[in-house]
Amino acid sequence: MRHPPLPGIVRVAPTSLKIATSLPSKIAGSTPGLVSSAALPSGNFFTLTAYADEASQPAAAGTTIELDASGIRSVGGFGKPWVDLETGETASRAEWFMAKSGINAAIVGNNVESISYSVERGSGDAYLEALFADDPTNMPTHSTSFVFPCEDVAIRDDASSSLSEANVILSICAKMSYPAESLSLVDAMTAGNLTFDEEFSLGHQYNTYMDVAAAQAIADCTLTLTATFTDGSTQTKTYDIGLVPDYEQRIADYWNAAEESGRDYELALHNGEEPSAEAIAKAENRPEEPALYTLTEIA
Repeated sequence: MRHPPLPGIVRVAPTSLKIATSLPSKIAGSTPGLVSSAALPSGNFFTLTAYADEASQPAAAGTTIELDASGIRSVGGFGKPWVDLETGETASRAEWFMAKSGINAAIVGNNVESISYSVERGSGDAYLEALFADDPTNMPTHSTSFVFPCEDVAIRDDASSSLSEANVILSICAKMSYPAESLSLVDAMTAGNLTFDEEFSLGHQYNTYMDVAAAQAIADCTLTLTATFTDGSTQTKTYDIGLVPDYEQRIADYWNAAEESGRDYELALHNGEEPSAEAIAKAENRPEEPALYTLTEIA
């Protein structure tokens, strides 16, 4: 099913979708603490499954919870230039990048017929991206708001609702400027006369600065969900995205570990050699993605 990128609301017809982020193979923390359907209050109710307290019950409004890395993806989401939602124009890569993070957007609730998702940003531009598994073009749809039937976004207490098997990926996209530190590193990397280790290390420093800027852009956003219940009534919840206090150190630690795990493999390729089995195994043993974000229900 192909949906053209449109500003405003994109309504998605029922297609047996389940919605979540594509989960990384290695994420920091234990299995995500999700709200159990057995813990829901009676009557019309919904919440993000990720907004759970330690007992897997819906966290109280105003509570700030720290998400693990499956709640909002944390690193490497800065590779593309910004695309204007209304004009479709692509910005110069030297000016504006797109910070993009997949989110666990699954919900749990009672009597829910449909859910709308929208994103707003405190300063700057942001929108949502949906990527549908049954789209043969593998082209994402962008909009400030999406509406999905409840059966497509509800998590049930069975194996078929595994987030890793979701058929649609929902991400937040936020406009970010090119960090001055990254520009300086690009100049250094393109100046020439660098050893492999120098260039390899500068590349990971570049990734660190870019991920810090991307995290700051994502954390400037709020996510609003509105449930329409079977009786026609509605309920809206807005979640503020924040950052853990040591997010910059967590990003730096991740890229330092990634540099260590991938060095021998990349060095072999640089020298025109076949990487050894040990180098391949070391490169495949990538570090866990760090948990960077918090979530607070503010309305």
